[in-house]
Amino acid sequence: MKALAEGTFEVKVTSGSDTTSFSVICSNVDKNGTEWNNSDYLADANNLKGEYSANGTDGKTTVFIGDSFFDVADWGWQNFYSDYAGKDALGLGISSSTTFDWESFLLAGDTILSGMQPKNVVVNIGTNNIYDDNRAAPETVRDLQRLFTLLHDRMPDANIYYFSIAQRADTKYAAQVSAVNDAMEQWCEYKDWITFVNVEDQISASDLKDGVHPKNETYTNVYVPALEAAECKIEEK
Repeated sequence: MKALAEGTFEVKVTSGSDTTSFSVICSNVDKNGTEWNNSDYLADANNLKGEYSANGTDGKTTVFIGDSFFDVADWGWQNFYSDYAGKDALGLGISSSTTFDWESFLLAGDTILSGMQPKNVVVNIGTNNIYDDNRAAPETVRDLQRLFTLLHDRMPDANIYYFSIAQRADTKYAAQVSAVNDAMEQWCEYKDWITFVNVEDQISASDLKDGVHPKNETYTNVYVPALEAAECKIEEK
């Protein structure tokens, strides 16, 4: 579906004797801000595209994308491939990335996500929107919803699992993080293509190795079972 004009429009749906209505907000996206400049991440994106090309299988592989939480070679999930030993799973996160970077990857002609049709897409994104780009909660929610809508459009057969934004030891934006998580949980609830995986209340400052990123054991003891509980089926190699 494509919006033909900006504005807020009421849509009424009738099925038999049941009728409901909802509002659809259509707006242009201003991509002139510095947050849309993803040049710092293009080299990593190209390398990870090669990783999927070499080791991924459409319709079978589970990919973990997003920010440093799923960057298995940098700050994040350093024990990813031991946690998922023997599983058809790839860690393709890029440190410091935001929804803007991944949206740009989606819309570009030839980059990490182009041509990729995995079985499952597991995503951790949004913390850098808030802490680095200083986006307010409503803005971050819109950015996340737009990204996931586009992701579903490009990968219609993939199951998407979205991990809640983890709180940091720095609580400056704690209220915004919780507000975004609450809104995203509600947004995902009745969609059959995306599942919200809420780990916010399971992670405290003692579970972080640097005040931001989970310790290796936090991934093993929190993230892995939370994803299993969300019924994400990761296939054997």
